[in-house]
Amino acid sequence: MVSVWKEAFGDYRDYIENFFALHFNPASSYVIETLSGEFLGAAHLVYGGAVRQTDGSLISCPYLYAFAVKSSRRGRGYGTALLRFVNHEARALGFRGTALCPEREELFAYYKREGYSGELDRRTHWQLLSADDFASWDGVIETTPKMLCTI
Repeated sequence: MVSVWKEAFGDYRDYIENFFALHFNPASSYVIETLSGEFLGAAHLVYGGAVRQTDGSLISCPYLYAFAVKSSRRGRGYGTALLRFVNHEARALGFRGTALCPEREELFAYYKREGYSGELDRRTHWQLLSADDFASWDGVIETTPKMLCTI
């Protein structure tokens, strides 16, 4: 997972290892692999956040983090299958959707085709649900301020 993450996002190994130390939960991390066991990609749901609606109400919503597929396997539908599965699982857990911040501007079109909409400003539309969540979220959503969600 670390090598695919580094390849996809260019993050330093320390940053990636920090995520795994603070946030990794096998119950909310998903991988896609071939029948022979070749690792193709991963996605992680991080809980404890909510999307603020225009009326001010909050909807508890997991944040999809570090969604990536090996570059040599992109364009074959693996990422789409993983993304759809993760969103299905989030709904099965009782959430109305997921939220994410695309790493690059060109990814917005892909996510919108997959049901993400409502380009939101993360600084005003994302909120942690408790003070306890703040420590566990340290550094997770410091990337682009533009957010999409499936709610």
